[in-house]
Amino acid sequence: MQVVFKQEVGLGESQSPSKFRNIVTSTPAQSRREEGARTTGIESQLNESKARLEEQEANFQNLTKEKKEMEKELNNKIQTLQDQLTELRAQNIRFSTQTQYADEKEKILQVITKFVNDVTQPNNIYPCIKGNLDSCKKQLNALEEKNKIYTCTVAKHEQSIAILRGASVFTSFKTS
Repeated sequence: MQVVFKQEVGLGESQSPSKFRNIVTSTPAQSRREEGARTTGIESQLNESKARLEEQEANFQNLTKEKKEMEKELNNKIQTLQDQLTELRAQNIRFSTQTQYADEKEKILQVITKFVNDVTQPNNIYPCIKGNLDSCKKQLNALEEKNKIYTCTVAKHEQSIAILRGASVFTSFKTS
């Protein structure tokens, strides 16, 4: 079997494979200059890569710094807008309360005006009601004054609640 293999490879009986082993398996040696040039090329690539890495790291640091600054600005703007929203809600509550008060007052005045017109009619059969009407007007004025005081107090309390709610939101935002 070895003889057949040697013949296929092209070796005769007199030739031994050990003689050709160095020729077949060895590679030409590179000169020192070529190795030095290759090493220099690799070192220059390494230095370029390091420079690019440092540049990318500097860019990254700048971008993170800018991001933090933008986040601070946005948080400040959000806080300002939340404060404005709180103030606008308090104003809205105040105006809503005043509108409700004015509507109720108008309804009461319409009822009173109708009543007065009915009482002051010459063909009215209830003349004693006029004296009661004056006392009712006084009571109505006193109740209107109390209503104004209560409305102001309610508006102040609602504004205090809105401010405290905003402060609690701000505190919870800071803690989180």
